[in-house]
This record gives sequence, structure tokens and C-alpha cells, in this order.
Amino acid sequence: MVLRSGYYFGPTKNLFRAKQIIVDYKDYRPIASSLEGIIAFAWLCEKMKVSIKIKPHTTTVLRHFENDTITNNIEKQRDNLEKGTESHFHNDIAWFAILTISSEYGHKVLSKLSIKAELKKAANQWADEYLREEWVAVHYRGTDIRAKRKTRYKARYKIHLDPYITYLKAVLNNQCKIFACSDQAQFINKMHEAFPRRVVARDIKRSYDDTSLHVHGSYENIDTLQQEKDAIIDILILAKAKLIYTTGSGFVDVVRYFNPKTKIISLDERIIGLGSNCLPIPEKDLFSKLRIKRTIFGAER
Repeated sequence: MVLRSGYYFGPTKNLFRAKQIIVDYKDYRPIASSLEGIIAFAWLCEKMKVSIKIKPHTTTVLRHFENDTITNNIEKQRDNLEKGTESHFHNDIAWFAILTISSEYGHKVLSKLSIKAELKKAANQWADEYLREEWVAVHYRGTDIRAKRKTRYKARYKIHLDPYITYLKAVLNNQCKIFACSDQAQFINKMHEAFPRRVVARDIKRSYDDTSLHVHGSYENIDTLQQEKDAIIDILILAKAKLIYTTGSGFVDVVRYFNPKTKIISLDERIIGLGSNCLPIPEKDLFSKLRIKRTIFGAER
């Protein structure tokens, strides 16, 4: 059976009779939601006791992995599959993985896919050079906050850049090194100002305005390919951290699949993987004073 990416999940009657499911993952998705979706399908197929194969495409996150077969317990070629049995899936199945699938299971899936050695080597070399001491990671998805301020997602984002740095000054100790990770150059620059000689960040392309680097442009061009590689290397470095502070982002959510032991403090208070990687917000009173105040039906939220 071939599942093609689309906007709904169905029909299902042939889904449960299949011996192998091939996920035709053609359309481009952000790295985080792509990985969450792949892990969710792997979990579903395992429960159904069928094998799964992800078709590789040059415009998906899978171009950065060595393999496309997650489970291969049943050998069956695509030519031998029942003709005309197609299903579609909605990428929101990724939320299923975020909320309910364990970090350990996701780690098993990504280990089988095997991220390319060049990306692992780049992350290891950078971390060995710049993160030799005790350190903590901080993440800020600036363009996401700005781009979605007029959408139904805006309630997720609860703190802006300057208050976030004020908060970090209060919760980070005075000795540790800080790995700053962001799609916005403004955040990196302000972190250097706020924590002199303590902040390290990779020298990569970032946005200087509201434009998200991961949405605009052709996915086949060289710039986009490099941006994807840089994003994955950042994820691999984040996975080396014992603790990550973030304003809340799927980009950080997937770090747990590369390191199931990492702990994450999300200032939007999201719960991922049944909460096993989540820590409560420290200095909650201070955060409450600094967070974005919204009024809904006359009451502050």
C-alpha cells in the first residue's frame, strides 16, 4: 500500500490488510513536523504489525538520512502490492507523536534511519571546540512569533525577545557557557551583549527581519539545502545539552528523539512525550510579570 501526503487520512479498509506500507512523503514539510510525522507512522505501523518504508525524495528531510526503511520484517516489493490502494494522511498526525510517543521510541526510529555522518561530524567537531565547559542551551524562534501573531497560533507565544533575555539573566547561573540557537540574528546579538564572553553560536545564515528562512524560496536550491543542514546540526548540538530553555518550538521538541535524556523548559508550558522531558518553569513569578499579557473576553490570559 502507498500512503501519499495529503489533507486527510483514508480510506482505511485496505490499510489494515497491507503487509507493507510505503509512505509517499513528497511534499516539503518543516524538519520538525516531518520527523514527528515519520515517527508517528512508524509507531502506527508497528502496532498494526506491518512494515513501513518511507519513499525518499530530494525535497524532504529524508535527504539528510542514510536509510528509508524503518522496519523490514516483511519482504515485499512495491510491484507486488495490491494495485490502486492508496491512502492519504494529514501532517497533523505529527501532533500525535509530540503528545504521546516516547522519546525512546523516536530515538529508535531515527537511529534506524541514521542521520548522515557528515552532519554528525560537523556537530561533534563544533561542540568539542566551543562547549568544553559546563553549558546550557537557549533557543528563540523569533520569526515564528512574529509571523504567527495574527493567526490562531498566537496564544502559544508568551514572551518577546527583550523580556526573554531579562528572564534568562535571572535563571541562568553566572558561570555556565551558553549555546544560543535561533533563526534571528537579533537574538544572537542581544545574547552576546547580555552575557559577555559566555555565549557561543554557530556562524550561519539567520534572518534580520520577520522573514522565516525555512519557508521562502525553492527547496531544491543550494541555499535551502544548506539552511536545512545548519538546522539539523543545531538540533544535534542541542541534543548534547542537559538542559534547554525555549520560548516553545517544534524545533526543540524533536531534540528529545536524538537524546531521550535531555530536559526542556518551554515557556509556553507545552507538554511533550507525556511530560518525561519537560521541566516546570523556574522563577514563575518573574516570568508571569514578563510574559505577553492578552485579554480575552475581558479577562487576562
